Amino acid sequence: MVGAAKYGIASLALALVGTVISPIYRNLTIQFKVFIQMSGMTLGGWIEADRRLRGYEFWRLAEARRKRDEDVWREWERMVGEEKQDGR
Repeated sequence: MVGAAKYGIASLALALVGTVISPIYRNLTIQFKVFIQMSGMTLGGWIEADRRLRGYEFWRLAEARRKRDEDVWREWERMVGEEKQDGR
């Protein structure tokens, strides 16, 4: 939703510029102008969704790495504890 809104605002700004500057854009039908606006919003939604998915993947991999390191540390503490009990 955030990406669609950001890109929607950018598309609106470009539409306003196109309306003021370009006679070609002014002569487009309202349906095609809406299509262009919606295309920009859809693109923004895709980009934002991809960014969030990559962020989640990074978080998930970091969490798995943290758990793996935690398990290694616990194993190390267990081994050291056994050595102390054996008197080494």
